[in-house]
Amino acid sequence: MTPMAIYSWHDLSWKEQRTVVQLARQGRRHPDRRVATVAEEWAKEKLGRTARGGSIGEIIVGALLGDGASIAEGLRDRRAAKRIMRVAELR
Repeated sequence: MTPMAIYSWHDLSWKEQRTVVQLARQGRRHPDRRVATVAEEWAKEKLGRTARGGSIGEIIVGALLGDGASIAEGLRDRRAAKRIMRVAELR
């Protein structure tokens, strides 16, 4: 990975995001500690919205209002976040 600053999930390229999710699906954490930490923080935020009762409702309302986030995209993100957190809890 390049030595650029990584502050959020959106700073990662789509290839890096995909690698994080693929490794989590296999039960493994990303080998780069910075990338893994950013992914875990994103997952906590994504799943934290659900705990507050917002995420799924926000996904549906956002899709109906047309803010660009589709229902499938929001649900896919939630599933990826759960996988990332499962791996984070194992360490």
